[in-house]
Amino acid sequence: MRKQIQHALGLGRWMNLESRRCSSLHELWQILTFAAERLGFEGLTLTLRNQRHCWHRQPGSPGGARRQFGLPDGHFGRLEFAAPACALGGPGRQRPCETNLRCRVRPNGCLANQKLFDTISELLAEAWSKSAQQRGNGHSSTAVPGYKPKTRKCSASVHAVRSYGLVWLAFLLESGALAQSLIGASEIQRVLEKAPAAELPALSAALAAKGVAQGRVALAAEVVSCAVRINPAACVAVVGAVSRTKPEVAGLISETAARAQSTLAPEIARAAAAAAPFQAGEIVTRVGAVVPEDIRRIALAAFETAPKSGIDILRAIGTVDLKLRPYLEREITKCAGIVRSVSRCLDRAEAAQSRDAASLLAEGGHNPGDPAPAVSMPHKPIGPKPPRGEDHPPGGRNYARP
Repeated sequence: MRKQIQHALGLGRWMNLESRRCSSLHELWQILTFAAERLGFEGLTLTLRNQRHCWHRQPGSPGGARRQFGLPDGHFGRLEFAAPACALGGPGRQRPCETNLRCRVRPNGCLANQKLFDTISELLAEAWSKSAQQRGNGHSSTAVPGYKPKTRKCSASVHAVRSYGLVWLAFLLESGALAQSLIGASEIQRVLEKAPAAELPALSAALAAKGVAQGRVALAAEVVSCAVRINPAACVAVVGAVSRTKPEVAGLISETAARAQSTLAPEIARAAAAAAPFQAGEIVTRVGAVVPEDIRRIALAAFETAPKSGIDILRAIGTVDLKLRPYLEREITKCAGIVRSVSRCLDRAEAAQSRDAASLLAEGGHNPGDPAPAVSMPHKPIGPKPPRGEDHPPGGRNYARP
């Protein structure tokens, strides 16, 4: 019985989806008859106001139980389902189908069972009602002759504003909070504190875009700084939203966010590079300057979202780590304009630097960037003095002799 109900629910969802493509009620009726045939009904009748549709699996068959459903307001007709007759039925039969092991239809669900028939017919009638109503609302022509679906009249503002966040942004726009020129951090802080947590990134991006449009690029960094102070957990989301709105300030705001949340430096670089891939080099340079010990993770995170900016990322690493810069330039030359893996290039550059440092130490030299070795006095050995001859023991005069 459970499998049969799941089958009916699946056919009902399919009918609901197909109703959007039906051009007429007759086409939707054909889908209903197909579902009724697959579920095992013997007959089906749809009665409308001025027409009647009938379907039978085998014309002339007596059939079994019947059940009618009057759909809401009668707009989509009245359905009548006919169950098949039981194959083991007879005038002297008293045992129900569930206890008769000779029935081959019972394991898959037989609609001759009154309980199953009532459940399946009710599910199919509900699917027809929803499908017909959806088709009637989706087309200008009526689904049934003489029926005009009721439509809700909504204003243009209701259609434009579908979420609370958009309502908040619309309120800010209407009140002039974004139209006026922002003076300093205090006003930015006041505006951002009133925003819901979910809308903080979008509002920060709007404020930063307004500041950049006024020629005040530093205002974007101030907006990000205030947003991170209000909600540190939204740091990465704020950087991504502002970088997506104004890619030219992605490096500046990434540096600002990294100074406030240094542990999130790789994630900040990833979000900013994903929103502004052509600024990946500047992003890595600025974020890496804040956290130079984490430059490798920062570069790899930026390369994941901006793979075409590999050369700029390698040069940014060289800007942060000057000792590694000549080796990275060699790797850039070998790549011939296409960097397939920043990690491998960085590994080869570090290995080459280590080899050169080891060879210089073996030759007695030192790296150009290292400080010169300290000059000290010659080492004086500590121990007994060497002997002066055969008659004189080592260590000078022997005062024990007379």
